[in-house]
Amino acid sequence: MHFVGPQFGRQKAATLRRADAFVLASQSEGLPLTVLEAWAHRLPVLMTEECNVPEGFAAGAALRVGTDPESIAEGLLALGRRSEAERRRMASAGRALVERRFTWPPVARQFLAVYRWMVGEGGRPEHVVTDT
Repeated sequence: MHFVGPQFGRQKAATLRRADAFVLASQSEGLPLTVLEAWAHRLPVLMTEECNVPEGFAAGAALRVGTDPESIAEGLLALGRRSEAERRRMASAGRALVERRFTWPPVARQFLAVYRWMVGEGGRPEHVVTDT
């Protein structure tokens, strides 16, 4: 296990290519780009619910861990008990999730749907949450 600290550009891409998995034991995230990058590099992910990407758990691309060392250790052991084929399936599920939800084409479609709704040219998109 390596705690590599901040990395950028080519160095970050090289590290992700060499990694076997990615862990983000965060207490608070909006949209964790590091998790999306790990999935884009076909890595299985261990993350907290506070990462706010529940679709990663639903897609089978991530294992849920807490922020305490014991929970992270349990998650790593659980990942290690999975077969290589199971870890590859997790990694592929993450990559597919990123392609389906977080690349420019689907994001642009969501923005377009919101803009059309705002100018009265369509109904409220399902990804828009309102108080009413």
